[in-house]
Amino acid sequence: MGIFSNFFATLKIKSGVKIMQSATETEGENADRLFKQAYSKFEQAIADNSTVLNALHNWGLALHNQAKSNSGQDAESLFNEAYTKYSASLVVEAHSPEILNDWGATLMDHARMYNADPGHLLYEQAKEKFLSAEDLQPGIASYNLACIDSLQNNLEGCHQHLQTALERNALPAVADMKADADLTNASQSEWFPAFIASVRVYD
Repeated sequence: MGIFSNFFATLKIKSGVKIMQSATETEGENADRLFKQAYSKFEQAIADNSTVLNALHNWGLALHNQAKSNSGQDAESLFNEAYTKYSASLVVEAHSPEILNDWGATLMDHARMYNADPGHLLYEQAKEKFLSAEDLQPGIASYNLACIDSLQNNLEGCHQHLQTALERNALPAVADMKADADLTNASQSEWFPAFIASVRVYD
């Protein structure tokens, strides 16, 4: 595969990502149309046998975002398609913490669609992906793991993961953490105000 083919495949992926971003800011049929255009760009890049990993990863992210804007069986199908793309991308690159982390985030949103109990299989599967990502790149999934631990009322585990995220500079803004419904249980803990105060020093 020559350098020009790689160049044009990369352009197609970038174009697909831009279309995906536009789709997330649109609703209804127009959003679905844009998502399909993004998929077409990713598919073209894969057909060129170039930068396959990036295309599959972003395709999975696009499916994830479209699933969040749908409901019922349509959303279910889109979530499942996203998992297929993540799985295929890990065939190309088996040790990608970014893909594993995004796969876990997709599983969490899938669970939210069902208003699932924190012990639901989808949350357990998400935790498995996040832990695998953490093994490869400590900090990348620490905040997501903290959220699951909080939901499951494992407040000690939540504190530990938040501390890791802080040490790795991988926390969202303080305002976002305080508004995060996933951290509701943790926010009632004695250690939470002190932790937030420690974050403000660096925020």
